Amino acid sequence: MDKTLFVKTTGSHVTIAQIYVDDNVFGFTLQKYTDDLVEVTKKEFEMSMVGQLTYFLVLQVKQSLEGYFISQEEYAKNLVKKFDLESCKTPRTPISTSANLSKDDVDPKESHLIATKWILKYIKGKIQYGLWYSKDSELSLIAYCDADWAGNIDDRKSTSGGCFFVGKNIVSWLSKKQSSISLSMAEA
Repeated sequence: MDKTLFVKTTGSHVTIAQIYVDDNVFGFTLQKYTDDLVEVTKKEFEMSMVGQLTYFLVLQVKQSLEGYFISQEEYAKNLVKKFDLESCKTPRTPISTSANLSKDDVDPKESHLIATKWILKYIKGKIQYGLWYSKDSELSLIAYCDADWAGNIDDRKSTSGGCFFVGKNIVSWLSKKQSSISLSMAEA
């Protein structure tokens, strides 16, 4: 669905290019195909190669023989510092279990600020977390989903979501608001 992700399959080999404004990332299963892509691209555009991917947009990438670890450690540290929360105590949950936020079209309320700071404090305690993509995963597809029933306190819409794995590696996550009526019709 991403209009800036390009995939080329040649036999059993794959070359992938992700483009975002003036940042490009190439991936491959055979070096020759990426070299060909880089050569063609350099003829059309001025570009430089910086080597192995370590940083892309706000993502940090650590590569090893076993797989890839992707995190937003620096971005999270900067957020915590920006809001002067470096010395705060970190909560055990991402949001208070008693938080009851409602939409405010005019101006956010103090309850929104409190909830936002709670989330940032939680992030402070999880800065080293990220996603691990193992190179030795099997190619089985596994999906999990869940939904609430009219959980939104403003419009009584339901929220559903799911995550999808190839082997042990998460590849997609979705969350969708649905009206209670369409949800109940789908269940019928």
